Amino acid sequence: MITAIRVSRFLLLPAAALCAASTLAHAQVLSVVDPLPGDTGGQCVGVSADGSALACNSYSASTTMGFRQTSSGQRDAIGLLNGNGFATAYAVSGDGQMIVGNVFDSVGDHAVMWTPNGGLQELPPLPTSTIGAVAYSVSRDGSVVSGSSDDAGSVHAVLWTVGGGLQDLGLLPGGTYSQGYALSANGNVLVGFGDSSIGEIGFRWTAQHGMQPLQLLNPLDFSAGYAVSATGAFVAGYSGLTAVRWNASGQPTELGVLAGGSISSAFAISGSGQIVGGFGDTALGELAATIWTTRLGLQDLNDLLPALGVDLTGWKLEVTTGISTDGRTWCGQGVYQGELRGWVLRLPVTGLSALGWLNGSAKRAGLIN
Repeated sequence: MITAIRVSRFLLLPAAALCAASTLAHAQVLSVVDPLPGDTGGQCVGVSADGSALACNSYSASTTMGFRQTSSGQRDAIGLLNGNGFATAYAVSGDGQMIVGNVFDSVGDHAVMWTPNGGLQELPPLPTSTIGAVAYSVSRDGSVVSGSSDDAGSVHAVLWTVGGGLQDLGLLPGGTYSQGYALSANGNVLVGFGDSSIGEIGFRWTAQHGMQPLQLLNPLDFSAGYAVSATGAFVAGYSGLTAVRWNASGQPTELGVLAGGSISSAFAISGSGQIVGGFGDTALGELAATIWTTRLGLQDLNDLLPALGVDLTGWKLEVTTGISTDGRTWCGQGVYQGELRGWVLRLPVTGLSALGWLNGSAKRAGLIN
């Protein structure tokens, strides 16, 4: 099966801050996203531009099923192509109408897209494929899908476009594989990773410039681009053992690690590129979902959210996998009452940007000056 190669990898508040945080508790809610009926575990992997739809996966002992969940509670399983195997969702379009992912069955890997009206449809692999293809991301309107397909023993980043068919994006210099992992809102910028003459590194692709490597924090680092802002100006991922945000020129900003931890990576970014989500390890060696902003730095959501008035009773948040374009909705995976579950947080933003609300709330809670 074709899979993405990923990194193997208590706030004490004054009394006044506690009072300020408590005033937010009634407005801010972290919701559990349960698996499909009969399954035992689940996760959320992506969120639409306005937060109205989620891409999720549901697990049992024998199978996986991707599904879309809307803010009204409607759930749509994407289904299977040949009646067997499992289906994995990787992303939802910005308008919330399309889920893209992979069906793996006795025939092989199938890149797929699902819509309410069209149902499940297969996206073709490259002509020389023997294994199949996977779809990892989709543009805002669903007109462009990115992913990878094997090509005579190699794996290449690809694009599927309405009216343009399948496009092979090739490899980095000296490389043997590449993965197209995340698309900008209009589908003109693709980020991902592949091997090269200097090792596995992240890239930023455009039709004009092709596949351009992202600058490393250190010359011997491995790296990957996992998320991209709406315009393609910012890329989030990792370099070495540290989460990184790259600018449009490919220059990296190191996002750091959690106190006592040693690794971090970024998997999600807001439309403006100013809020970055991912994970880090803690001093206890546990995984923790994270958020980064310029003012807050890298924050463990298991500490930050209670400080802002969110009740996390029963939760251990492990990774932030999605941030809506407007920055107001975050989603991810965690453990709730001992079970693997998806989570979604809708910020009570009124009259402010998500970043403005977040910084203001953190300031009132005494976390920043």
